[in-house]
Amino acid sequence: MKYEQLVKQLIIRRHALGLTQADVAETMGMRTPQHLGRLEGMQIIAQPPTLERWCNALGVSVHYQLRVRKPRRRKNG
Repeated sequence: MKYEQLVKQLIIRRHALGLTQADVAETMGMRTPQHLGRLEGMQIIAQPPTLERWCNALGVSVHYQLRVRKPRRRKNG
């Protein structure tokens, strides 16, 4: 899942729970709900610890998966 899709799912979950940004921000230990607004607006990218607190505040968990990509071919000269 791409980051943008993850954020959309978290917003949908927050709405489904009837929570405001202020509710979630408080649960996450944020000083202001504006920070969560910037996260939801994708103005800033959540670092893994923040993402985990965000998910926990909404009763969901996040799992990371590393995928090995095929190396790109280099063009000769």
